[in-house]
Amino acid sequence: MLVRGKTLLNNFIFRIAVEILRNLDLLIFLQYTLYMTSIKRLYYYVMCVSAFSMSKNLDQKDAYNYLEKYKGIDFLDECYDAEHCLSIDNAVDDLTVICKNNGGSVS
Repeated sequence: MLVRGKTLLNNFIFRIAVEILRNLDLLIFLQYTLYMTSIKRLYYYVMCVSAFSMSKNLDQKDAYNYLEKYKGIDFLDECYDAEHCLSIDNAVDDLTVICKNNGGSVS
């Protein structure tokens, strides 16, 4: 009876260990997905700021500061799901309008 009880306990521990590893794999996958999503967003923001700076004849630091001050970066973050499907030129146009609506003067 003691051997059977030990076997049941070992099976139970094994099942728990397998479940923990499955959850760990899922956690690692979710962390990787979140990391890659963040990298993609960051890359998109850099592209938009760069395109905005070129279209408005600003250096990239000034363009970023302008977009930050007049809510352009917030707009990119809030509307990323829709905006990243559009062209960069369209994003620059949208950023121009958003910033102008929030007090910006660059056109």
